[in-house]
Formats: sequence, C-alpha cells, structure tokens
Amino acid sequence: TVLYDAEEILRSLDYAAYGNKKDSKTYRKYIKKIERMLVSILPDMEDIDILPPNIFGNERQPSGVLVSTKYAKKIPFDDISLGYKTATSWAIDLAWRLFRRYPNSSNPLAEPAIVLVDEIDLHLHPMWQRKIMDDLSKHFKNTQFIATAHSPLMVQAALKLNYAVLNQYEDGVKIINEPKETDGWRVDQILTSELFGLVSSRGIEYEQLYTRREELIKKRKLKFEEKDELEKINKQLSELPSGESVDEIENRELISQTVADIKKNNKKIKL
Repeated sequence: TVLYDAEEILRSLDYAAYGNKKDSKTYRKYIKKIERMLVSILPDMEDIDILPPNIFGNERQPSGVLVSTKYAKKIPFDDISLGYKTATSWAIDLAWRLFRRYPNSSNPLAEPAIVLVDEIDLHLHPMWQRKIMDDLSKHFKNTQFIATAHSPLMVQAALKLNYAVLNQYEDGVKIINEPKETDGWRVDQILTSELFGLVSSRGIEYEQLYTRREELIKKRKLKFEEKDELEKINKQLSELPSGESVDEIENRELISQTVADIKKNNKKIKL
C-alpha cells in the first residue's frame, strides 16, 4: 500500500478545522490526538506546528508542518531525520485511514485494525527500538501490529508478545513459531541464539579466531606451528574486554592486572 503524504494529511486536517463549528471541533480534537501520539512515539519531540500555506511567497513567513525537538525548534518536516520521517509518515497514514474508516468515532485511533509493518526497526535508534511498540499500543489500543524486524532489541521488547523466527533455506522459508525463551537475556546472547544464529557477538575478525580455535582444538595432534598458533589465539581472546558496562570492564581489567602483579612479585594473598 502506498502511504499518503503525511504533511499533506496534516495540512488538510488543519484546513478542515476552519469549517463550520461542529466540524471544526471534530478536526481540532483529532489533530490534537495525532500530535500527542507523535510526541509520544518520537524521541525528544516536543511539539508540532501546522502553519497555513505561504500563498504570497513571503520568504520570512514560515509555512507547512514544523517540528520542534529538545535540541532544535521549528524544523521543516522535510528536514527531519529519516528515522523520524519514516515513523511519522506511516503513523500519520494509519491515523488518517482510521479517521476515514470510523468518521463518527470519538477516538478513531482506538478503533480496531490490523497493520503490517515491514522492518519496523529501520533507521531507529536502539533506545527507540525498545519502546516503540509499547508507545504505539498506548494510542492504537485495538490495533494488531504484525511487524518484521532484524534487531535483538526488538526481541527484548517483545517478550510479552507473540513472535516467530523466519529462516531462509535453499528449499524455502522455515518458520519457528515458538523460539526458545530469551527472558532476561543480553543482546549479545540473543544474537548468538537460534533467533539470529551468529557464531559470536564480536566482530568478524574475532569470529574467525573463534572458528579457527575450534578447528585446532578438535585436532588429535597438533604440529609445532599449530600449537604456537593456538597459544597466540588463546592469548588474544583472553585479552578481549568482558562485562556489561564500561565500569565493569574497567574493574575486571584492574582485577586482572592486580592478580598479574601479585603473581609477578610472588606475593601471597591472605583471605
């Protein structure tokens, strides 16, 4: 389905709000609902202004849809980031379709609907990925969202929802309707689970090291140069940072360095 032009929808609603008293109240109320919805689902957004068209060509007179965030005020809709624009466009399109489908409803956004969203995580900041489904559900209360994503953060956010894994094979696609529980899992653990199937959550270079290490370990007898290679790989992998935060990584490095100094100086630790 081709999306309606989001800016044109907002302008049309604003124009209609200048009609008779009854229609004006209805359209103003609906515009406010859309504005509150957008401010809620878009991170750092504070306000949306819908200004009349500049029919006299006055360059000093702003027109159209302007977006204000915590960091910048009155940004033309065409100039906002791709993540903002993508989410805004399809959210306004959905709101507009609900309004047209339920014109007599006091809250069209709360009416039933089924919506398919492909790659809902596209262009979204990680923090936004974790909350967008909850934010959408608060406004589109009776909408069933069926969305695809390629982000482990979306998996973390969907623990209370129904989700499935689609794997591509030469003979077709296999669907896993009940993947293993990932409740409480870290992002890196989800990446190396059946949901994403990565060998390691580290970079490609280190993934190759892990693969090579496994190859060497499985050999019954290693040549001298292979033993030397395995020792170097083990040393390189042991030096990789571990921990879930910068503070934890630094603390573990400090502990490791302290232990190394103790061993070097042959000091005994009293417990």
